[in-house]
Amino acid sequence: WNVGAFRDGTLTDMVDSLGNVTTVDLVMNAANDFGDLDGANVGGTGAGDATLGATEAYDVMLDYMNVASNNKGSLTFSGLQANQDYDLYFYAYGDNVGQNSVIEINGVAQQTSDPTGLTTLTEGRHYVKFSSITSSALGEIFAEYGSPGAAWTTPIVDADANTNFGVMNGVQIVAVPELTSFAYVLAFGFFALIRRRFVSSRK
Repeated sequence: WNVGAFRDGTLTDMVDSLGNVTTVDLVMNAANDFGDLDGANVGGTGAGDATLGATEAYDVMLDYMNVASNNKGSLTFSGLQANQDYDLYFYAYGDNVGQNSVIEINGVAQQTSDPTGLTTLTEGRHYVKFSSITSSALGEIFAEYGSPGAAWTTPIVDADANTNFGVMNGVQIVAVPELTSFAYVLAFGFFALIRRRFVSSRK
Protein backbone atom coordinates (compact mmCIF):
# COMPACT_ATOMS: atom_id res chain seq x y z
CA TRP A 1 0.00 0.00 0.00
CA ASN A 2 1.04 3.57 -0.63
CA VAL A 3 0.34 5.48 2.57
CA GLY A 4 -0.22 9.21 2.82
CA ALA A 5 -0.88 10.03 6.45
CA PHE A 6 -1.54 13.70 5.84
CA ARG A 7 -4.24 15.98 4.49
CA ASP A 8 -2.11 17.96 2.03
CA GLY A 9 0.80 16.54 0.11
CA THR A 10 1.96 14.35 -2.74
CA LEU A 11 2.36 10.62 -3.18
CA THR A 12 4.99 10.07 -5.89
CA ASP A 13 5.80 7.08 -8.09
CA MET A 14 3.18 4.90 -6.46
CA VAL A 15 3.51 1.13 -6.70
CA ASP A 16 0.84 -1.18 -8.03
CA SER A 17 -0.58 -4.33 -6.45
CA LEU A 18 2.13 -6.40 -8.13
CA GLY A 19 4.86 -4.23 -6.63
CA ASN A 20 5.69 -2.34 -9.81
CA VAL A 21 6.80 1.27 -9.46
CA THR A 22 4.71 3.57 -11.67
CA THR A 23 4.99 7.13 -12.90
CA VAL A 24 1.71 8.04 -11.22
CA ASP A 25 1.62 10.80 -8.60
CA LEU A 26 -1.31 11.94 -6.48
CA VAL A 27 -1.50 15.47 -5.11
CA MET A 28 -3.93 15.90 -2.22
CA ASN A 29 -5.25 19.20 -0.93
CA ALA A 30 -7.81 19.72 1.83
CA ALA A 31 -8.63 23.41 2.19
CA ASN A 32 -9.57 24.76 5.62
CA ASP A 33 -9.71 21.30 7.13
CA PHE A 34 -9.86 20.23 10.75
CA GLY A 35 -6.69 18.19 10.84
CA ASP A 36 -4.97 15.02 9.77
CA LEU A 37 -6.48 11.56 9.49
CA ASP A 38 -9.33 10.85 11.90
CA GLY A 39 -9.17 7.26 13.08
CA ALA A 40 -11.62 7.78 15.94
CA ASN A 41 -14.35 5.88 14.13
CA VAL A 42 -12.97 2.41 14.95
CA GLY A 43 -16.05 0.33 15.74
CA GLY A 44 -17.97 3.36 14.54
CA THR A 45 -21.42 4.70 15.14
CA GLY A 46 -23.27 3.02 12.31
CA ALA A 47 -21.83 4.87 9.33
CA GLY A 48 -18.74 4.50 7.16
CA ASP A 49 -17.05 1.37 8.41
CA ALA A 50 -19.05 0.03 11.34
CA THR A 51 -20.60 -3.04 9.69
CA LEU A 52 -17.87 -3.91 7.19
CA GLY A 53 -16.07 -6.28 9.56
CA ALA A 54 -12.34 -7.02 9.66
CA THR A 55 -11.86 -6.63 5.92
CA GLU A 56 -9.90 -4.54 3.44
CA ALA A 57 -13.11 -2.55 2.99
CA TYR A 58 -13.01 -1.66 6.69
CA ASP A 59 -9.44 -0.45 6.28
CA VAL A 60 -10.51 1.71 3.36
CA MET A 61 -13.27 3.45 5.29
CA LEU A 62 -11.45 3.67 8.63
CA ASP A 63 -9.59 6.93 7.98
CA TYR A 64 -10.35 9.97 5.91
CA MET A 65 -9.29 13.46 4.97
CA ASN A 66 -11.87 16.13 5.65
CA VAL A 67 -12.73 19.68 4.63
CA ALA A 68 -14.90 22.13 6.57
CA SER A 69 -18.54 22.58 5.67
CA ASN A 70 -19.07 24.34 2.32
CA ASN A 71 -15.38 24.05 1.42
CA LYS A 72 -13.68 21.79 -1.09
CA GLY A 73 -10.60 19.62 -1.26
CA SER A 74 -8.96 18.36 -4.43
CA LEU A 75 -7.18 15.32 -5.81
CA THR A 76 -4.93 15.53 -8.86
CA PHE A 77 -3.52 12.47 -10.59
CA SER A 78 -0.51 13.02 -12.86
CA GLY A 79 1.83 10.75 -14.75
CA LEU A 80 -1.08 8.95 -16.36
CA GLN A 81 -1.22 7.92 -19.99
CA ALA A 82 -2.18 11.02 -22.01
CA ASN A 83 -5.68 11.13 -23.52
CA GLN A 84 -6.53 7.76 -21.98
CA ASP A 85 -9.93 6.80 -20.54
CA TYR A 86 -10.08 5.80 -16.87
CA ASP A 87 -12.75 4.64 -14.46
CA LEU A 88 -12.48 6.31 -11.05
CA TYR A 89 -14.01 5.11 -7.78
CA PHE A 90 -14.17 7.59 -4.89
CA TYR A 91 -14.66 6.18 -1.38
CA ALA A 92 -16.09 8.94 0.78
CA TYR A 93 -18.04 8.54 4.01
CA GLY A 94 -17.16 9.56 7.56
CA ASP A 95 -17.76 7.95 10.93
CA ASN A 96 -21.17 9.54 11.58
CA VAL A 97 -24.41 9.68 9.64
CA GLY A 98 -24.45 12.94 7.70
CA GLN A 99 -20.78 12.84 6.77
CA ASN A 100 -21.32 12.11 3.12
CA SER A 101 -19.44 13.81 0.30
CA VAL A 102 -19.90 15.20 -3.17
CA ILE A 103 -17.25 14.47 -5.80
CA GLU A 104 -17.06 16.44 -9.05
CA ILE A 105 -15.06 15.86 -12.24
CA ASN A 106 -15.44 17.98 -15.37
CA GLY A 107 -18.58 19.64 -14.03
CA VAL A 108 -20.34 16.35 -13.22
CA ALA A 109 -21.05 15.73 -9.53
CA GLN A 110 -22.11 12.64 -7.59
CA GLN A 111 -22.57 12.09 -3.87
CA THR A 112 -22.34 9.26 -1.38
CA SER A 113 -25.15 8.56 1.11
CA ASP A 114 -25.75 6.84 4.45
CA PRO A 115 -24.30 3.28 4.32
CA THR A 116 -25.57 2.26 7.77
CA GLY A 117 -25.95 -1.51 8.09
CA LEU A 118 -24.32 -2.43 4.79
CA THR A 119 -21.73 -5.21 5.06
CA THR A 120 -19.99 -4.66 1.71
CA LEU A 121 -18.79 -1.54 -0.07
CA THR A 122 -21.79 -0.27 -2.01
CA GLU A 123 -21.92 2.13 -4.94
CA GLY A 124 -23.89 5.28 -4.14
CA ARG A 125 -23.38 4.71 -0.42
CA HIS A 126 -19.69 4.20 0.42
CA TYR A 127 -18.42 5.23 -3.00
CA VAL A 128 -19.32 6.68 -6.39
CA LYS A 129 -17.97 5.71 -9.80
CA PHE A 130 -17.05 7.96 -12.72
CA SER A 131 -16.74 6.03 -15.97
CA SER A 132 -14.45 6.73 -18.93
CA ILE A 133 -12.88 9.95 -17.69
CA THR A 134 -10.26 11.03 -20.22
CA SER A 135 -6.90 12.22 -18.94
CA SER A 136 -5.52 15.47 -20.30
CA ALA A 137 -2.77 15.78 -22.89
CA LEU A 138 -0.45 16.11 -19.89
CA GLY A 139 -1.69 12.84 -18.39
CA GLU A 140 -3.66 14.45 -15.55
CA ILE A 141 -7.10 14.05 -13.98
CA PHE A 142 -8.45 16.57 -11.47
CA ALA A 143 -11.31 16.01 -9.03
CA GLU A 144 -12.87 18.03 -6.20
CA TYR A 145 -14.70 16.78 -3.12
CA GLY A 146 -16.57 18.41 -0.25
CA SER A 147 -19.88 18.78 1.52
CA PRO A 148 -23.11 19.08 -0.49
CA GLY A 149 -23.39 22.73 0.53
CA ALA A 150 -20.23 23.74 -1.33
CA ALA A 151 -20.42 25.59 -4.66
CA TRP A 152 -20.82 22.84 -7.26
CA THR A 153 -21.32 23.32 -11.00
CA THR A 154 -24.81 21.85 -10.63
CA PRO A 155 -26.48 22.52 -7.24
CA ILE A 156 -26.70 19.38 -5.10
CA VAL A 157 -29.76 18.15 -3.18
CA ASP A 158 -28.15 16.67 -0.08
CA ALA A 159 -28.95 12.99 0.44
CA ASP A 160 -28.05 13.01 4.15
CA ALA A 161 -28.86 16.47 5.54
CA ASN A 162 -25.13 17.04 5.87
CA THR A 163 -24.25 19.88 8.22
CA ASN A 164 -20.74 18.56 8.74
CA PHE A 165 -17.65 18.42 6.59
CA GLY A 166 -16.86 16.62 3.36
CA VAL A 167 -14.61 13.57 3.61
CA MET A 168 -12.44 11.47 1.33
CA ASN A 169 -11.29 7.97 2.23
CA GLY A 170 -9.70 6.93 -1.04
CA VAL A 171 -9.86 6.71 -4.80
CA GLN A 172 -9.27 3.95 -7.33
CA ILE A 173 -8.32 4.61 -10.95
CA VAL A 174 -8.37 1.94 -13.65
CA ALA A 175 -7.46 2.33 -17.32
CA VAL A 176 -10.21 1.52 -19.85
CA PRO A 177 -9.46 -0.73 -21.59
CA GLU A 178 -6.76 -2.10 -19.35
CA LEU A 179 -3.25 -1.21 -20.46
CA THR A 180 -0.83 -4.13 -20.26
CA SER A 181 2.11 -1.77 -19.84
CA PHE A 182 0.55 0.58 -17.31
CA ALA A 183 -0.33 0.32 -13.64
CA TYR A 184 -3.65 1.34 -12.17
CA VAL A 185 -3.85 3.26 -8.98
CA LEU A 186 -5.98 2.72 -5.93
CA ALA A 187 -5.64 5.41 -3.29
CA PHE A 188 -7.07 4.36 0.01
CA GLY A 189 -7.86 6.33 3.05
CA PHE A 190 -5.15 8.20 2.65
CA PHE A 191 -3.69 5.26 2.12
CA ALA A 192 -3.01 4.65 -1.54
CA LEU A 193 -3.04 1.16 -2.99
CA ILE A 194 -2.44 0.40 -6.65
CA ARG A 195 -4.31 -2.38 -8.32
CA ARG A 196 -4.71 -3.91 -11.70
CA ARG A 197 -8.27 -4.58 -12.80
CA PHE A 198 -8.01 -8.36 -12.64
CA VAL A 199 -7.07 -8.42 -8.95
CA SER A 200 -9.47 -5.69 -7.87
CA SER A 201 -12.53 -6.66 -5.85
CA ARG A 202 -14.30 -3.55 -7.08
CA LYS A 203 -16.81 -3.50 -9.91
